[in-house]
Amino acid sequence: MKATVLIIDDNESVRTGLAQVIEKMGHHTVVAANGKLGLDLFSVHAPDFVISDLKMEGLDGIGVLTEVRKRDPDCPAMIVTAFGTVETAVEAMKLGAFD
Repeated sequence: MKATVLIIDDNESVRTGLAQVIEKMGHHTVVAANGKLGLDLFSVHAPDFVISDLKMEGLDGIGVLTEVRKRDPDCPAMIVTAFGTVETAVEAMKLGAFD
């Protein structure tokens, strides 16, 4: 089954790299450079899976995850970061992110 994966990351290299890997797996990707744009695209594309960076200007990954849960509680989401803490990981998992 071909899934649509929304990738939200302010780092262009990370966005592009994740998109390339996911597309090689046979899925469709939609990419956004920030949380607000990502949520706009979420509304348009109704993705099957969301990958969001944790630390971004404006709406961060926790804010994105919170809004995704409001819009579609069953949509799987994953937070990625180079700056994680145990507290942040616990908060993201409580909001429904993959562990």
